[in-house]
Amino acid sequence: MKTILKRTLSVALFACLPFSSQALMLTDLTINPNGVGYTNFSIDADSSVRIETFNGQFDPYMYLFADDGDLTSDDYIAHNDDGGTAALAWYNSRIVQSLLAGSYIVAVGDFYLSVSEAVAGYADNSYAAGPSTYDLEIDAASANVSVNVPEPSSLALLGLGLAAVGFTRKAKKA
Repeated sequence: MKTILKRTLSVALFACLPFSSQALMLTDLTINPNGVGYTNFSIDADSSVRIETFNGQFDPYMYLFADDGDLTSDDYIAHNDDGGTAALAWYNSRIVQSLLAGSYIVAVGDFYLSVSEAVAGYADNSYAAGPSTYDLEIDAASANVSVNVPEPSSLALLGLGLAAVGFTRKAKKA
């Protein structure tokens, strides 16, 4: 009985830990026409990191920024267009960069995307006619990669805050 309890507790504890691995593939990420898609990630140790897009719907242009909590052009680290490893390498983007342990932001837009557009979230020269999807792989040679996603409790608090704003506005109109 003790062994079953220990295994159950171990599995439950493992399930509560944040997901991280050396390579992380995110699929079906979406950007809208003239939009920019953002992915926040972190690595737990200094490492060489490869970030690559895979798609067949648009010509991605990718930027890498340090995530200091306030996205500005000063956070710029690297960018790439037409450097993927897939069969249509010119139709994907690839950044290989040595990074310190910490948090980062990947910005992906349709060709051409300037630093200021990547920061602002709006791309003037987008060719995409509708929403486009892409896959993003982040691979660290000697670190764990984790995608920074809002916690469910944070999302719940945000929802409650938005509901309170809605009720307040409705009460003021009445």
